[in-house]
Amino acid sequence: MNTLKMYKNLSQEHKNNLSLYSIYNSIYDIAYNHECNISDNDVERIAELSYRIYLKDEWYDYPRERISDFITECYLKGNASLDTIEDCNRVDILEAIDNDDTDFDFNYEKSKEKVRLNKLQKTSRLLKLKEENNEKEEMER
Repeated sequence: MNTLKMYKNLSQEHKNNLSLYSIYNSIYDIAYNHECNISDNDVERIAELSYRIYLKDEWYDYPRERISDFITECYLKGNASLDTIEDCNRVDILEAIDNDDTDFDFNYEKSKEKVRLNKLQKTSRLLKLKEENNEKEEMER
């Protein structure tokens, strides 16, 4: 039986859960790649957090799996406990994903400062580019 036929044979309940299944699969894949055992409870917590962040993501449009991959990577690297990760600001996590910062420090105050510095660096780069562009336009006149 091909995959499309198998999909069509799924119950409506299973079809409604495909998003969560893909998150679970992603978490287990990351754990397998790290050669780590991860408890079902931890998988469930990471999946729920990933899905909540995914639903509140208004700017980045990251796939659910990218969010869960990032959180799982950080958790397995020992950057923070799941309690700390769950308490972290969702926007900070999305910023860290955007910066591909798997060494992200989930301590709220430190991460807030790190995000603020990253924004300042990006802003200063943009201002510099804008100035260069303005100078270029003036020279062309």
